[in-house]
Order: sequence, then structure tokens, then C-alpha cells
Amino acid sequence: RDSMGSDTCSYIPGVKGLKNLGNTCFLNSVLQNITALQEIRNLSGLSSSNDFESEEEQEEVPYKKKNATIDEACHSLVREMLLSKDQVIDPSNVFNALCKNVPFFSAKKQQDAVEALRYLLDHCKTEAEKSKSKQFGQDLREAFAGTLICVRTCLNCGNESTVQEEFVDLSLSIPPTSQVKSRVTR
Repeated sequence: RDSMGSDTCSYIPGVKGLKNLGNTCFLNSVLQNITALQEIRNLSGLSSSNDFESEEEQEEVPYKKKNATIDEACHSLVREMLLSKDQVIDPSNVFNALCKNVPFFSAKKQQDAVEALRYLLDHCKTEAEKSKSKQFGQDLREAFAGTLICVRTCLNCGNESTVQEEFVDLSLSIPPTSQVKSRVTR
């Protein structure tokens, strides 16, 4: 509430809370980031704020299919986060689909968000390869994927070899603040 006591929270498409299912904040942060990407919104067929005004689409808030694949569950959750007027969304379908494929996540212990993202993207790719109709998962993976090119040159003969490797995340070390400041001022 603002200083006058009126409610300042308004409906912003896609900005939602996700229900914590018990030590699932690692997954919730991944899902929040996925939904925040404009490219992912475009994949869901919802690319502008005008797209959220359609009453037909409001009625099409995604299904809660039991035993959904990771691809189906992710696509459904993204659409629900973008279309629903609810403030809190239940990510159970995504969590259950992930646990079905990667059982160690079901222990409800603290997990690594990057690992959850990798598993989600890898399983979406696998599911997309099995069925051509599951495009969302393949497109989701491609939104994160890149190609790392490593060129090695022999110092003796000058021969070069090139290796290309796909990645969906890069681990980067962050230098101490003192090093960043000194590099910026040089």
C-alpha cells in the first residue's frame, strides 16, 4: 500500500509468485527467469501486453494435465504465468515432471538452480526429438543454447584444429570489486 493507504499493486502480466512446494525455491527461480525472457513469451504466442487482454485467452489458461512431460508442464506454466490474473501460481506439474525424470530432485532438499535449468532444458530437447509436435521445449532450449568454438594451434607446425561444443550455460568467475574498479578506471 502507498502512504495514502490505497493498493499500489496492479496486474502486470507474467509477474507472479510461485508456490514453494518445500525446498523448491531453486526451481522457482529458474521458472521465474524463463518466464521473464521476451523470447520465451514470444514462443508462448504472447508477445505484447495487448496479447494479455483477450478474454478468449484468459479462458484458455493452461491445463493441469497429470503426468505431463517436462515440455508440456513448462509450456503450460509459462502460459499460466502470463495469462492468469492469480498472484501465486502452483508449479507442481513442472516439479512432478522433473522429479519423474530426475528422481534426486524429489528429495525436497536444497538443490542447485543451474542444475535444475540444465535438466529442464536437456529433457525438453530429448522430448522434442521424440515427438516433432513438442516444439516449445526445443525452442526453450535454443533460447539458452550457444556454441563455444575452441581453436587450438600447434606452436611447432601451425596446424589448427577447431572443436565446436554446444552449451546452455557458462560459469563465469566474478572478480573482486577492487579489481573491477581498477580495470574500469584505467
